[in-house]
Amino acid sequence: MKRKFYFTMLSAFVFILIDRAQAQISAGTGMAGFSFNYSTGKSKTNNGTVTSKSSNTGIYPSYGYFVKQNLVVGGGLAFNNTKYENGNSTNDFTLQKRNGYGLNIFARQYKNLGNSGFYLFLQGAAGADLFKGENKWQGSSSNIYTNRKEKGVNIQLSLSPGISYAVTPMFHIETGLNNLVYAMYSNAKADYINDPSSSIKSNNFNIGANIGANTEWSIGARLLFGGKK
Repeated sequence: MKRKFYFTMLSAFVFILIDRAQAQISAGTGMAGFSFNYSTGKSKTNNGTVTSKSSNTGIYPSYGYFVKQNLVVGGGLAFNNTKYENGNSTNDFTLQKRNGYGLNIFARQYKNLGNSGFYLFLQGAAGADLFKGENKWQGSSSNIYTNRKEKGVNIQLSLSPGISYAVTPMFHIETGLNNLVYAMYSNAKADYINDPSSSIKSNNFNIGANIGANTEWSIGARLLFGGKK
């Protein structure tokens, strides 16, 4: 009985390896899923007092279609939130919050790493998002309080590399470097709540790389369906 059980398990394992070895992702396959990133940080003085806190959260659902073997194109949504707080013992403080909602299109090329079930991928994306935010400052020395609300749009091109693992031929988990290289244009308007007559308009363009302390790791999952069997 045990011998039969072990033979069945071994046969199933060999079948999975054979299936995986042949399983390039074929044209006509659909792909739905999401990726997620979260980062947080704190800055402290020598006595352990927290002087600043920051957090960044992003959720990116998407759908794609493989137009050729291992090459998928598609589109998705983007939801992100950032928050930064800074203060000290003299009651000076800064609070910055921003929420963004956007759309993007992407192309992703996969490269199968032999029979391991792992794939490397490189994704290029173009997207735009609308954002709203609030900045607050207060200085104890002059007792000045400032509250500024802002809104605007970002347009971005980016490259994001990563690695994916086929848990099954139709279900992948992944991790990657979110927006490792990017170019961004931003148009924004800020209004001061305590001085409605004042407003600031800005246009900015920058090119950069999220490396070192700015690296954003993402994790995600993809469901593949259809395609050639």
